[in-house]
Amino acid sequence: MADVTRFLGGWTASRGAPYSNHTFTWEIDHTRLRGRWVIEASDSPAARAATAIGRPMRLEMQVDEPSLEGDALMFQMHGGPALAEFRLVGPDEAIVGAAMDRLPPELDTPAGRRSVEGHRVRLVRAKT
Repeated sequence: MADVTRFLGGWTASRGAPYSNHTFTWEIDHTRLRGRWVIEASDSPAARAATAIGRPMRLEMQVDEPSLEGDALMFQMHGGPALAEFRLVGPDEAIVGAAMDRLPPELDTPAGRRSVEGHRVRLVRAKT
């Protein structure tokens, strides 16, 4: 396995309402690298109203078999249209979202690129 130790551990993003809170954890599980991405709604009147009508406040996704490419772990998220990346941009900072240099044709337009860029999340390494 390539050296992935610089990715290991927890990463978080929390900007408060109306933004979602993100927690991303990378760990070695029986010699395989695995990730878990949890997205939770920030507490707000809109989030509480959505919960009251049955919308989930939490989404948890497993990431299996990422591939290491330089400073990024690349992976496919549950049949999503674009390849996702977890890219280190500093020793304690990363960006997660669609890989901007690998967008499918339907997203590789000026409007599509703006939308994809707006949905990428900047994370910081969780304090231990």
